[in-house]
Amino acid sequence: MMKLKNYLIWGLLSLFMVSLSSCSDDDKDLGSSSDLVGNWELISSHYYIKINGQIIDEERDFDLGDVIRFNSDGTIYEDGDVAQWSYEGGQIRLEYDGEVNYVPVKSLTSSRLEIEFTEKGTEDGATYEYYENMVYKKISD
Repeated sequence: MMKLKNYLIWGLLSLFMVSLSSCSDDDKDLGSSSDLVGNWELISSHYYIKINGQIIDEERDFDLGDVIRFNSDGTIYEDGDVAQWSYEGGQIRLEYDGEVNYVPVKSLTSSRLEIEFTEKGTEDGATYEYYENMVYKKISD
């Protein structure tokens, strides 16, 4: 099946969700599920991967212009792919091909969605950190 782009939502997220840090208390506005309904265009993106404190991979402004659609019936569409979604407690719950992932929302208003997550850990004696931030603007209801 076609990729559900922005693997922050679909692919990469599933790799890094084990010890996902939760949203902080200083988050400004977490909106409601009705705020999510509509078409959203990616306007800013940034990720990096660090191993032992050194950035080994980093990219900014990837996939700009990509559009995702949150429908009021609980479906989400991107590039012809479909998944199920719900929103509660500052997290978007996504179910795709039997796999469930949670996307932490940094802020959500009726016109702007920002998601951000960080994963830190140690594996095979090396410390790693993964960070991703994506900002969307609503382009239509």
